[in-house]
Amino acid sequence: MDDLEFGQQRLYRNTLPHLENGGRSYFITVKATRILGESERSYLVDIIQQGAENRIFDLFVGVVMPDHVHVVIRPRPNEDGKHRSIDSIVKSWKSLFARKTGQKQVFQTEQYDRVIRHAEWADTTRYIRANPMVAKLAERPEDYPWYFEGNFEDPLA
Repeated sequence: MDDLEFGQQRLYRNTLPHLENGGRSYFITVKATRILGESERSYLVDIIQQGAENRIFDLFVGVVMPDHVHVVIRPRPNEDGKHRSIDSIVKSWKSLFARKTGQKQVFQTEQYDRVIRHAEWADTTRYIRANPMVAKLAERPEDYPWYFEGNFEDPLA
């Protein structure tokens, strides 16, 4: 997929519909095809945080559960001012994971992604934070080793 200019929209469909809007924040879910081990979950956290450190995207909040990943990110502009596609970002995570672990096809081919509206921000980030508690894996998000935050503030406020 080509990169998007700020505010430029693209709608495409594989199995799921995808609407991308350059410069917006997204809620992304990537499902695994099997249960991920503890070291694999740690690799994913590292891969995602590295993308934020390399200024590929802004990372707001994320959690790597045993069988899926939830994140809220906002792609940052490249040198040409265009924003990377969500599809290319997620594919890079999968590729780096496969290289690190030597395992391919650990994740479903397609991710669920959607632009987050201002009114949905608090509910979406609260949902991600609650995932380990709802699954009875931790009493607080901070107690779950594969929960992570970047800039947790609503960028639209």
